[in-house]
Amino acid sequence: MSEVPRLLPEPTRSGYTPSFDGTRIYWELHEAPEGAEDLPPLVFCYGLVCSVNQWRAQVERFRTERTCLLLDYRGHHRSGTPKDRRLMNISACARDVAAAVREVDLAPAHVWGHSLGCNVGLEYALAFPEQVRSLVLLNGTTESPFKGMFGTDLLEKVVDPLFKAYAGHEDVYHAVWSVLMSKPEAVAFVAKLGGGFNADASTAEDIETYARAVVNVSPETFFPLIIELAKGSTAGILPKIKTPAFVIAGGKDRVTPPREQKLMVAALSGAQYLEVPTGSHNVQLDFGDYVNMKAEEFWGRLDLDSPSKPV
Repeated sequence: MSEVPRLLPEPTRSGYTPSFDGTRIYWELHEAPEGAEDLPPLVFCYGLVCSVNQWRAQVERFRTERTCLLLDYRGHHRSGTPKDRRLMNISACARDVAAAVREVDLAPAHVWGHSLGCNVGLEYALAFPEQVRSLVLLNGTTESPFKGMFGTDLLEKVVDPLFKAYAGHEDVYHAVWSVLMSKPEAVAFVAKLGGGFNADASTAEDIETYARAVVNVSPETFFPLIIELAKGSTAGILPKIKTPAFVIAGGKDRVTPPREQKLMVAALSGAQYLEVPTGSHNVQLDFGDYVNMKAEEFWGRLDLDSPSKPV
């Protein structure tokens, strides 16, 4: 597989660490410069088959004030794949985050999640609440993402039997995936057409690099995770989350429409909600400055940056 072009600044430190099952996990740290205010760090969890580039606007903004930790989950880009394929799941990805946090000895952080990264962040907050000051959850859903996708429930009815038939027919599914993913240009076109990006707000480079990240991830990673997402298994943990949460929706997101984020807010105790009217499924790239500002306002309203504020 080809290397995904890098849009982020170079990290101050990077490396690999074994996750709970020995899977090799890549991490990178953008450390706040010496003399910067001692603000809580940020941890970024990207979406399924995405890359660290999805957080370009956030890292560029915050790295001068806060330490930023990014990683590749198992099966994604520079990280390894688990020897036990049953461990390609969302909970394991959350434990990959925990492994990276432990490796760099990171203080309790504001955890950002985008799309699948919302599910990862929620699982991480449930398992390691003492490590999470807040959750910033963008364009996520804890139901099946195919329910209401593109304004219809038809896709859910189509993919359900297909996913049930995956076990035992993996080679066929993987071969079809390889054909569909052979053209990054086509993936980029579909992403724009389907509400994955606001083409007038995001840069062409952001969209093209996203497409290259998608085609760079193997079907052995994609199918187990998308099938788990389609089961909506994360919904049951929402009432158990006590971490302050800020849920952000894109008004023009046709992949996980605002209805999905509103359901999350209703189930999360005390969660706050923001809808960006012309935001897409990548609202953090479409309107990065605005999203960053609103996240800071959220932390300020709840005094979440205060060293004396208990986690």
